[in-house]
Amino acid sequence: MALIGVLLGGYLIVIYAMMGNVVDYDEMLTSRRREAIYYGTFSFAIGLGTSLGALVLSQLLKIFGYTRENPLGVQVAFLVMALFVLAGFLVFQKYRLGDTPEETRRNLRMEETTCQGAYGQAP
Repeated sequence: MALIGVLLGGYLIVIYAMMGNVVDYDEMLTSRRREAIYYGTFSFAIGLGTSLGALVLSQLLKIFGYTRENPLGVQVAFLVMALFVLAGFLVFQKYRLGDTPEETRRNLRMEETTCQGAYGQAP
């Protein structure tokens, strides 16, 4: 259980750090700060994912069972979770945004251009 807590804690820290990188990248492309849109969408997606996860888990346990005599539902649930973790791992292999705009430009091989600040104003 301690290992799961450490991994979940790391995940919760990383996703918010990544969100800051996404907001900065969007500013590089659009010269606008749109944090509210990104964080609102992010919060909605977290809630939707949690709801869908609960729905899928309950249906798996209902269909395959979850008792000591019939633990197949629990085993199938772990398999489904592992597949989602693997899918997430594969998707994030392409994540190349850096901690700074310069690092992001270097990682994405973008040309160095003068970046406008928020709302088109010079930084």
